[in-house]
Amino acid sequence: MRERLFALVRQTKDLPRVKHFLGAPPEITVGGKDERKLLPWPRVLMIEEQSGGVFLFRFGEDGSFAGDTWHDSMDDAKRQAEYEYGDSLGEWKQMPSGIKDPVAFALSSNL
Repeated sequence: MRERLFALVRQTKDLPRVKHFLGAPPEITVGGKDERKLLPWPRVLMIEEQSGGVFLFRFGEDGSFAGDTWHDSMDDAKRQAEYEYGDSLGEWKQMPSGIKDPVAFALSSNL
């Protein structure tokens, strides 16, 4: 079974170190128009091993998608999360097997 971890992220008044967008950067769009959508600050982070590598997924307070990044290893994904969220990042926990909605589970946890 592939490993899956989650952590909660607290809100902060600091500016984010990294912003995640949905859409192509203006440098590669026709006419250079920026049509990207800024994704929300995450409340849940999830690291999941998949056949093609390790993914760090981000989800907003309402469970909506808030970005993802690919990594070589679980440790690389954790380091990225620590860089992006610093002291706002909670403790990593193992996601129990058999959870049908891991984002809802994480949002309902009292960490």
